[in-house]
Amino acid sequence: MTAPAGDPDVDVHVYVVPSAPETPGDCRDIAAVAADRRAFALCDGASSAYRAGDWAGLLSGSFSLDDPGAEPESVLPWLDACRGWWNDQAAARPASGGAVGQQFFQANAVARGSASTFLGVRLRWAAEGWQYTAAAVGDTCLFHVRGGHLLHAFPVTSAAAFDDRPDLVLTREEADGADASRLRTSRQTVRPGDELHLVTDALAQLLLTHGTPDAPDAALWWHVMGRLGAADFDRMVTRLRQTGEIETDDTTLVRVRFRS
Repeated sequence: MTAPAGDPDVDVHVYVVPSAPETPGDCRDIAAVAADRRAFALCDGASSAYRAGDWAGLLSGSFSLDDPGAEPESVLPWLDACRGWWNDQAAARPASGGAVGQQFFQANAVARGSASTFLGVRLRWAAEGWQYTAAAVGDTCLFHVRGGHLLHAFPVTSAAAFDDRPDLVLTREEADGADASRLRTSRQTVRPGDELHLVTDALAQLLLTHGTPDAPDAALWWHVMGRLGAADFDRMVTRLRQTGEIETDDTTLVRVRFRS
């Protein structure tokens, strides 16, 4: 096959519903899309971590800009570089003013560091056509859908596998080297009409309950997911929270559709 000129022919949409809509600035789900639409990242900052949204933003933004690839030999050094940038910034950041107790709290928070899941997807042209390579740490998930059917779920493949202690990319220096045991990678070929859904954990767990090939309404779920607009996504997530089908957590979808 002849390599296409220019960028891949894709539609990309990013939808976010914060856990607290009245304070959207506190959202710790951070998505990024490269200008050439060949890289997509979605990171979910740990709720109990220091400046988790900032750390998630550094990871996702850097992946979309720096083209580290999605193979272990390139991702692992890049994660170490991100950790170095974060710790350099933390060391240079002055302590907040105010009471001594507040400054002591901030100093200890910086020492403990931050944490986030990571999912990065990179498109490449190969002899077989467009391919994606994906790298992930934690339970932010990628779903590859074709013709209304789920082909691949990555890195989590079962709803039962979710818990409250997912693997995370940490900022602490002593975490160096730990990424290798947590990192998962995948490579797949895509066709015109395929969809990729990058989804944070609360909704991802639901999709692994209702969207798997053996689920009776799977095709309906993927039909809906493929056609949601921003207002639809907000209404759906709000309703799912109200009925207790998903937790009240920051919820994000990055949908990539390869045009037919």
